[in-house]
Amino acid sequence: MTRSVGLGNELNKIVQTDMDHMFVQGELAQLSHSSFDNTATKMNESDLETISVEYPAGYSPDKTSIIGKKSYNKDEPIQRYVYLSHIQLPMNGIYQLVIIVEAMLGDIIRKIILKFPDKLDSKRQLKIKEVLSCKSISELHLTATNSFLNEPSYKSPRDFADEVREILSVKLLGTY
Repeated sequence: MTRSVGLGNELNKIVQTDMDHMFVQGELAQLSHSSFDNTATKMNESDLETISVEYPAGYSPDKTSIIGKKSYNKDEPIQRYVYLSHIQLPMNGIYQLVIIVEAMLGDIIRKIILKFPDKLDSKRQLKIKEVLSCKSISELHLTATNSFLNEPSYKSPRDFADEVREILSVKLLGTY
């Protein structure tokens, strides 16, 4: 006998999984920052004024590697590591966190609408082509849910929060 998992448990699993993803992103950012910092420190402490780098640039017709070479003044890669570590890495980290939160909200909203279809506005419309391409009512339900989820992603954060409040009964932007 299989036991059905409650909606609360399903939502909790989504949140826990995405919290794990956020932790991994933080861990990767810290490891990358440490690696950039260590490499820049070693380059700075080096007596060499130029640093040569070899990298695979492609293959020749006989399938042997073509090796590219570039020499840098040692300050150039150090400046790039500082830029990557202090500018690019935090920006990418923020992007990743936003993507994780957006995906989590989408997954939560999808679960709730699939469980409580009457939460969708009854005036909601789908193109006839979308309706006719569905093979079952549950597939149509999923199509309507996905259509709903796609629309707020193109709206302002306030408009998105207003639409989500109707489904989740939660104010995402605090008081307004």
